[in-house]
Amino acid sequence: MSVLRFIVIGLTYIGLGLGYLPGLRMNRASIAIVGSSLLMALGVLDLKEAWSAIDYKTLIFLFSMMVISANLAGSGFFQLAIDTVMRFSRSPFSLLIVLTLGSGILSAFFLNDTVALILTPLI
Repeated sequence: MSVLRFIVIGLTYIGLGLGYLPGLRMNRASIAIVGSSLLMALGVLDLKEAWSAIDYKTLIFLFSMMVISANLAGSGFFQLAIDTVMRFSRSPFSLLIVLTLGSGILSAFFLNDTVALILTPLI
């Protein structure tokens, strides 16, 4: 049974690493759900252990950042930020330097998840 558990976890990690499994058309969220469901079906995890493994604070944080990012996009913030960044960069290399320095400075003050969620629409 323990070998089967490691096979399921290994296949789940491979699927998460690939992003999409060829021919299955499954995204990362689907792969994670199928992997966790298989672990529960095999009896490796029971329902109580599965619920205790979920970190609700992280889910609330990520959902909140997605809401903020959607509102920033709706307000035109990202277009204003793109215009400002393009004013300072004259070539693709200078754009790379501005984005790298900007994300580094923001990462010093905010969590990396926050910076990644905010800068993704900008980039």
